[in-house]
Amino acid sequence: MLILARFLIMAFAIGKFAGIDEVIISNTGYTGAGGFEIYVMNGDAKKTWDSIFEAGKEFDIQPVGLAARDTLRLERLSVFTERY
Repeated sequence: MLILARFLIMAFAIGKFAGIDEVIISNTGYTGAGGFEIYVMNGDAKKTWDSIFEAGKEFDIQPVGLAARDTLRLERLSVFTERY
């Protein structure tokens, strides 16, 4: 079992997530928001998305885009973007 609270910054692990084997979960973001990145095969993307939003339903989680990420970077004073 992967325990996210024990992840070191800039670390990753491969494990089972949302019933999918060999998912890469990393703590390699630069926003400082304590988030994680989840990497799945293309064919598992919808199942992963649906599982995350089903699990977060009680918290009314919502999808956000790059502008929200950039706001977190601004708050952390590490502003940079892939948009050129």
